[in-house]
Amino acid sequence: MTLTDEGSQRVGVQDYIELRANDVTVKMTNGSEYQAEGRNRILRRKRINKMLTYHLMYRTIGQHILDGKPGDSLESVACSTGVILDLEDQLKSFITN
Repeated sequence: MTLTDEGSQRVGVQDYIELRANDVTVKMTNGSEYQAEGRNRILRRKRINKMLTYHLMYRTIGQHILDGKPGDSLESVACSTGVILDLEDQLKSFITN
């Protein structure tokens, strides 16, 4: 896994996820491109507007708030935030040593 907070000057930070299992590789880029590839051929490919993913995410969050549905638990937020803060501390320590 590679994490960075620096992107290119042209497009900024990007998301790139690659998953592999049973001779199938799935690649997802920037929440807008999806490709599943088998050993001999591309199994599935889909592209959507990059901004649509943010629209859908915020619409879903807003609707859940209006419906009174529970959000992330405090434990979940503390866990994910804690991991990021720990990684940041480790990076600072690595850079200064």
